[in-house]
Amino acid sequence: MKTKQEQFDKLFAESKSKLYSIAFSYLNQRERAEEALQNSYIKAWRKFDSYDPEKKFINWMTTIVRNTSLDAIRDSKKVKHRDDETQSIFQSLAELKPSYKFNPVPNYVSRAEACYEDRNPASNPQLVLEEKELLESIREASENLPENIKAVMVPFIEGYTLKEISSSSKLTQKVIKQRILEGQKILRNVIE
Repeated sequence: MKTKQEQFDKLFAESKSKLYSIAFSYLNQRERAEEALQNSYIKAWRKFDSYDPEKKFINWMTTIVRNTSLDAIRDSKKVKHRDDETQSIFQSLAELKPSYKFNPVPNYVSRAEACYEDRNPASNPQLVLEEKELLESIREASENLPENIKAVMVPFIEGYTLKEISSSSKLTQKVIKQRILEGQKILRNVIE
């Protein structure tokens, strides 16, 4: 008699290529489809006790693979949305100093440190000094932000969406946007 794991592995192996095709049809990338299939395998194994052997395994797994693929699509849209929101804040800061290009990186002070794409500060000692002073000013200003602004601005810059910040802070998205804009103005004043 086969163990539960052996039964599951046999059923999965028999339908793996079709399940991969389903994941690929949603995600259109080999790596993402493979990841979705792997995540589906794990989800299905955890819920294998709820599988009804009277029904076709492929149908049950197709539902899991489809839902996992759709989750992956939604997650990638969240990341893109987060990046777009973060980029817009730092783009408005960049407009004040056109030589800076702010890129989304995990820490907002690191963003300023990562902005040297089209300049070579090592070739100009005055530029190096100015940029060090600017970074120090931004660092100080960010540490001295009012707590109510820092409480929403830091998670936002770290990549959380307004909705996620709202649910954890119990503030409305409108209030969060206002506080982020206030923090943005403070940091903008440092750059000017």
